[in-house]
Amino acid sequence: MSDSIYHNCRRSQRVLLRLAVLIRTEASERAGIQSLAFTQVVNAYGGLLDASLRMTAGQHIILVNPQSGKEASCRIVRVDKLFEGCFPTAFEFDERSPSFWPISFPPVHWGVKQEVPTENR
Repeated sequence: MSDSIYHNCRRSQRVLLRLAVLIRTEASERAGIQSLAFTQVVNAYGGLLDASLRMTAGQHIILVNPQSGKEASCRIVRVDKLFEGCFPTAFEFDERSPSFWPISFPPVHWGVKQEVPTENR
């Protein structure tokens, strides 16, 4: 797949961000469990985090940003194998939530253009 096609498949720009977040399971699933996790990559629609708590794809959680106090309902998309004591876990917000993160995302129309070198100018 070419870079331009791959770029167009993304709904928002990914940003490397290591941020402590709190995971809370909803009442219907393991009520009362809370766990600290750290993000690896985030975007306006979700992200990837390292979690010591093993979750399952399709599970609903509440993600809390302790710095801002913001909460967001999420769905687990993928859980990878245990790596260095954590489960790399992909999640998606139930609703687009760019303001959950303490960063500003560039506008969507700021696509990255590649320069094509010209020969023998």
